[in-house]
Amino acid sequence: MTTGGVRTGSGSSVETPVSDLDNNIVRSIKDTLSIVDVVSDYISLQRRGRTYVGLCPFHDDHRPSLDVDPDRARYRCWACGAVGDVFSWVMAMENVSFPEALQRLAERAGIDLPRRHVDPKRVELDRLRSAVRWALDQFVAALWQPSLGRRAREYLESRGFRGETLRRFSIGYAPPRWDWLVERAVTAGIELPLLARVGLVRERRDGGFYDWFRDRVIFPIFDLQGRPIAFGGRVLPDSADQAAKYINSPETPLFSKRATLYSLHIARRHPMRDAQTGARRLVIVEGYTDCLALHQAGIACAVATLGTALSEQHVGVLRRYVDGAVLVFDADEAGARAADRALDLFLRTGFDARICVLPAGADPADYIAEHGAEGFLDCVGAATEPLLFRLNRARKIFPVHTVTGQQQALDYVLQPLVERRRSTGDVAALSPDESLLIDRIVQELRVSYQTVVGRFQRLARSRRSRSVAEQSGPGSEQDVSNHLEKELLAVLLVWPEAVEFVRDAFTPEIVDTPWIREAVQEALTLAERGIAPTVENLALKLGATSEWLERLHGLAEFGHELLTRQSREAWIRDLVQRMEERRLDREAERVRRALQEKAGDAEGQRALLRRLHELRRARQKLTG
Repeated sequence: MTTGGVRTGSGSSVETPVSDLDNNIVRSIKDTLSIVDVVSDYISLQRRGRTYVGLCPFHDDHRPSLDVDPDRARYRCWACGAVGDVFSWVMAMENVSFPEALQRLAERAGIDLPRRHVDPKRVELDRLRSAVRWALDQFVAALWQPSLGRRAREYLESRGFRGETLRRFSIGYAPPRWDWLVERAVTAGIELPLLARVGLVRERRDGGFYDWFRDRVIFPIFDLQGRPIAFGGRVLPDSADQAAKYINSPETPLFSKRATLYSLHIARRHPMRDAQTGARRLVIVEGYTDCLALHQAGIACAVATLGTALSEQHVGVLRRYVDGAVLVFDADEAGARAADRALDLFLRTGFDARICVLPAGADPADYIAEHGAEGFLDCVGAATEPLLFRLNRARKIFPVHTVTGQQQALDYVLQPLVERRRSTGDVAALSPDESLLIDRIVQELRVSYQTVVGRFQRLARSRRSRSVAEQSGPGSEQDVSNHLEKELLAVLLVWPEAVEFVRDAFTPEIVDTPWIREAVQEALTLAERGIAPTVENLALKLGATSEWLERLHGLAEFGHELLTRQSREAWIRDLVQRMEERRLDREAERVRRALQEKAGDAEGQRALLRRLHELRRARQKLTG
């Protein structure tokens, strides 16, 4: 198994076994950093007694459910069950591995880390990032070459962009040749298949490669750590290549356009603050140039989509950093449809969004140029709440003066709420905000409360029957984690001495759930090498993801509760015995089924009967 990697300051590494890692480093980081300070970088916290509370970013939280305890250096959500420390928080919020979170927090705490082996997957990702970084340098240099980049600079100047803005966002230019980047890569010793993997070149049918971006202004796309991962290209107006106005890099191991927003690495640190509630919001626009224009005007909370509709992945990313967003759309029909799709998503997910519709014919860049930053922010401040926008649109597209049109409008407005609820639709089970929304529908559509609630119930029941069928159908995923297995791992995480009672009796076959089996095996391996199988040490050994780390922290909490039992030693022995009994019983059942299938095969049946006898004897030996 690969050792978890921690990058050193110089970028080099040496292979070192886990046991050489100073086990005090993780504790030192926790002791040095305040979890309140770390969490406050992402969400607003308010003191409540000896702890702090805030809206949980891991679920649709409308009341502060996240509790941050500085004394225990731990956060916990009492609604969705998310639990962890500064490491799991950074992993979840930044979507990084445990070693990467370890390095970031060590740097923040001013603690030096020993050099460690780098995971091969991380090495490959670093190679891809290096290729993207190299290409970005080429594009930027091309833009500022006097002759080569002249047309691109003139276009950008005509759009009102200043040189400092272009340099700040590393705007570049891809010349019109089909092999400009290919030739530079060959000269620089860059592997062309590597560039193909990040979407910079394409393979020809007859062999060789050609440039993907040609005669285009290049907008580099950065990840949340400010590293270039992809590109967008805007064709120059007088270009001979008019295939598409905008093109983006394809999906790569570094880049997913459905989970990435342009300039979020900057905007997440500069959200707008609601003057009344203090809520943090971003402004979402539809294009690179609109986003650049806002930043140039000092509106650093702007982000842009990447030629795709907003997705639930986008919402998940946004929730990590802000409480809501304002979507800015043009006033034409295309803008209205785009706003409608986004509102369907936001109403369904419960994300706090507003809609700002600009005057007809104006895009954000034009509006900023004419009205300035203050005028644009006034427009954003008057943004419409989602339900009211949807109600207004319903009145435009359905004949609400008729019974049929009123029914259509009602279904149109209610459907996202039903999708969000995914429950029985019982009025008594409505949350307070859902009740308020229904009251608003009653007022705006001038229908009775009973009519709206009755329709809501019928739609919700219909949705629930579909959901149950989907979840119980063939191939549906179910949580197969076994309670006994969780108990075993939970106790190992918080009571290292339990290893002595588990080691001799444990076999991998008694654990069904793959991730628990792997964790228990690694816990035993660490213990044999004199290393306590704590959450942090297991995370290092396994190169844990944020999901892994959250599971381990949750089980550690469970383990502390289990250890309130009397006679720990007898209990852990009994637990392992019950798991082995379960394994024997399951194998015996499989043998019995095989016996039925072996009818007419005397020799095969005799072998199976011998195995069944062995299993019965083993079972009797366990139970005495």
